[in-house]
Amino acid sequence: MQIMHNGHLISAEHAVVPLFSNTVQYGHGVSTTLRSYPPGGLFRAGQHVQRLLENAKAVGLDVAPAAETLLQWLDMLLAAEAEAHPGPLRVKLMVIAEGVVGMAAPLVIKPEIYQGVRLLSVPQIRAFPEVKPLAYLDSFLPHQQAVAAGYYDALLVNILGQATEGAYSNIFWFEGNTLCTPGNQVLPGITRQAVLELAPFPLDFVMRTPQQLAQADEVFLTQTTAGVVPVVGLDDQPIGNGTPGPHTQKLMGLFHALVAKETQA
Repeated sequence: MQIMHNGHLISAEHAVVPLFSNTVQYGHGVSTTLRSYPPGGLFRAGQHVQRLLENAKAVGLDVAPAAETLLQWLDMLLAAEAEAHPGPLRVKLMVIAEGVVGMAAPLVIKPEIYQGVRLLSVPQIRAFPEVKPLAYLDSFLPHQQAVAAGYYDALLVNILGQATEGAYSNIFWFEGNTLCTPGNQVLPGITRQAVLELAPFPLDFVMRTPQQLAQADEVFLTQTTAGVVPVVGLDDQPIGNGTPGPHTQKLMGLFHALVAKETQA
């Protein structure tokens, strides 16, 4: 794993934060996770960096340099890790009181997830749904609960009983030929935005309960690391016929083509 602090590669033993820092005491910071697609580069790094800077401003952190500098630091971090690990990489960039920290490590995706995953609905409201904070317990704990029960991710459910997003993902579904997703109070995922741009379907920004989602024609997730992931089960209910639907498969193909185009070496 490569670690970067304020534009300098450092060793793990030097990657420390003071105990009484607000980063440790309050989780004061924001982050973004990117993925590389060898032999090309990172997918939509500019959008990730822009969201990171907006999130930092939203939580009162003004320690990051301009976007152009952050992109240069990302290139340096990616190149350093790619020398040892030429496959896909997971890159995390954080803004904290001590500056900008980055980490790059090999990414392993289980291919069977593209045959369909299952979600567990968990009552949970994220404190800052449109920000990706460093203090991520309201996503981490539901995700851990779902994984421990044998599910891929948690589906977060608000106090009105409506599904908002996955713990580590955005949620989409089809009602007939209409592509649906919550319109606000969710993390503005970069992969989510890409799907909204390329989808050749009517769009509707709506909220549904988990029970209604279980009756949807098709459901899928979007994630930076995994792209478009079909959902074939919610709680103890199958979705559709229990296999990825045709609209979801079409979007998987379109997203794959978009990534290949935008990350070509």
